[in-house]
Amino acid sequence: MDGTAAVLGEHRGEGVVRNPGGRLRRLAPAPNPASLGPGSPRAVISRSERDVLELLALGLTNRDIASRLHRSPWTVKNQVASMLHKLGLKRRVELALWYEREARGGAGSAPA
Repeated sequence: MDGTAAVLGEHRGEGVVRNPGGRLRRLAPAPNPASLGPGSPRAVISRSERDVLELLALGLTNRDIASRLHRSPWTVKNQVASMLHKLGLKRRVELALWYEREARGGAGSAPA
């Protein structure tokens, strides 16, 4: 695979790596973001979002979470909004309840 094909593949969401011999090879395509929409069981909470979620479940405010994690309150607000969207939830309390269920080994899926 040449450099142009690698760049075009990356644009299409395909990962590219170099083999030990220096040749480029294509990885499996990245998942379609639409398949990771709200409520999807494949929706993934990032490690950074999970750090926020752990403190949110304890009842901390965005400002308190931001202070403890050394982040901007706006970053925390955006991460909470992102998690709500990924899981198809509407309220922080639903997010905290979802986390509690998952922490106890529940299914981890969003409520219907």
